Amino acid sequence: MPTLSVICNESNPNYIDFNEFSDLFPSDTKLLSSQEIDMHSLTPFQRVLLTIDGTVTKAIEAYSLEPINIVVLQQEKNLCLDDHSWLEISDETNVTVRSVLLQGSETQTIYAYASSLLVPNRFSKEINEMLNEEGSGIGKVLLSNDIESRRKILSYNLCDGSNIKHPDLIKEQFFCRTYQIIMDKKPIMLIHEKFPINQYI
Repeated sequence: MPTLSVICNESNPNYIDFNEFSDLFPSDTKLLSSQEIDMHSLTPFQRVLLTIDGTVTKAIEAYSLEPINIVVLQQEKNLCLDDHSWLEISDETNVTVRSVLLQGSETQTIYAYASSLLVPNRFSKEINEMLNEEGSGIGKVLLSNDIESRRKILSYNLCDGSNIKHPDLIKEQFFCRTYQIIMDKKPIMLIHEKFPINQYI
């Protein structure tokens, strides 16, 4: 199991063994990009996925014409041991690290991989319980509880799957984005999504 002991240290880009977030925490406010992306080179739906500010799962279901399952690969709680400006939390704050696949229920196609860093004390007990349930997508949980929130996109880029602990994705190429979800003027989570390029050609 990867260590989360310095998960919130933004000053050192090599700070963490849990490297799903290795490109999320540079020392300035602009996120690191493994490769810049030319929006003109993308298909229309690829551009939609990078810029959509609604529920990604619903968009993929409309695109694929099949229900999407949320497959939780990892979800665990730990303490943030440093201040974190993007989540506006101080050290010793409880955080939840979560990684999931968005997978077609009929074809078993993997449409996306997402890593999230959540601040559970900014959610109600009911929402935290729903997020702990297998198959609960973040967007759907917020919608079903009538939670008013917004997404702030921080970056998009091209990246590979070398840091994904899944044999079917390691050699894939992705178009990726990182964004905050904000509720009551406070960021409640930071999300990094990877979409396999060959699924959206």
